[in-house]
Amino acid sequence: MEEGIARAHINIALVKYWGKRDPSLNLPMNGSISVTLDHYSVTASVVVESCQQGDSLFVNGVPGSSQETQRASEFFSRLRATAGVSGGVTACTTANMPMAAGLASSSAAFAALTKAFALSLRLPWSLPELSRLARLGSGSASRSIHGGFVEWLRGNRDDGQDSYAVPLGTMDSWSSLAFVVVQVESGPKAVSSRDGMQRVVETSPLYQGWLASISEDLTRVRQAIHQRNLSQLGLVAESNALKMHATGLAAVPPLLYWTGATVSVIRRVQALREEGLKAYVTIDAGPHPVVLVESHQAATVADLLSQIPGVTGVVITRPGPGVEAVSSI
Repeated sequence: MEEGIARAHINIALVKYWGKRDPSLNLPMNGSISVTLDHYSVTASVVVESCQQGDSLFVNGVPGSSQETQRASEFFSRLRATAGVSGGVTACTTANMPMAAGLASSSAAFAALTKAFALSLRLPWSLPELSRLARLGSGSASRSIHGGFVEWLRGNRDDGQDSYAVPLGTMDSWSSLAFVVVQVESGPKAVSSRDGMQRVVETSPLYQGWLASISEDLTRVRQAIHQRNLSQLGLVAESNALKMHATGLAAVPPLLYWTGATVSVIRRVQALREEGLKAYVTIDAGPHPVVLVESHQAATVADLLSQIPGVTGVVITRPGPGVEAVSSI
């Protein structure tokens, strides 16, 4: 019996993952590009005991809910099958962010759990294999295996072996870029990303238009990252995020993750841009805007956005590392 401990960071998508072509394997309808952020992380410990029956999960020091534990147990069953082992898992996760609130907590959690499981059994899983396996817990977790800028390949195979994430740039490759995370709520969102994207795929008349636009967005974001072009990166990321949320507004019933403060932040960022400041907003499946900005202007932007009614917190962060082994939780 050996304890594996790993830490992973959340990632924010610049070209969003939105829709699954195979829900059981979390295979995406489209490719996506993200950046891993250094401030928010989940640390996970895993112990696999051959004589233990069943799995247990602790989240921030308390037993996980029945839904959380079931989801984790199903995930561990897949990891056990891949590793060819049996026994129960005892897992603990500790996060420095609100969970299930639209801040991509699951991307960090399942990436950390995958690495911790491998460490507990001394499994020599490669980064592509870790990414494929983390994807089974949460699609976006495939991207948090790597640091910096990351592309999750859509893939074409039915078994998902060609759907995993690859790095596009390290955490240090764009040192002048910063992100201002604007928190507008503290509680969990009413509709999960998993349920929300399924509703959109099944009911939104705008969804096919979304898919048709992705190839160009991916190309332009890759170019922007390679050229360190914040204007191009920001404009495409903002457009892509607004398109994604538009598909939700057109779903049946409508899917609206935003609050009034979310809209106010979007409008303020766009006004700042009209004033000559390079600032661009993206939003995952939740209410919290993330603003792309030059690092020397991050504090100014953070201060201005913190004054908007309904904003509960503002954090400045930068590109962060991939999943890594740690000595303690």
